[in-house]
Amino acid sequence: MISSVSVYPSFKVTSLMPKDSMFVKYFPNAFYFFKSLAHTIISIILFIVITKVPYKIFEKYARQIFAGVLIFLVIVLLVGVTYN
Repeated sequence: MISSVSVYPSFKVTSLMPKDSMFVKYFPNAFYFFKSLAHTIISIILFIVITKVPYKIFEKYARQIFAGVLIFLVIVLLVGVTYN
């Protein structure tokens, strides 16, 4: 029951996102489709690029990569996008 409390605020936030998009003008019902499609294309490109890198490089820089990931996680907590 407590989880249903956040449904309405979540709906308000996500309903504002398509209004801010350029896709609404031309494809009013396809905002989330194009958003998912863009993320899929970017992910496939990154997958192909990263698989071409020898794994020894990742082993060599594992600590720096881990530290960078932690820094970005802290940044996400401190700086975020809010809709109203």
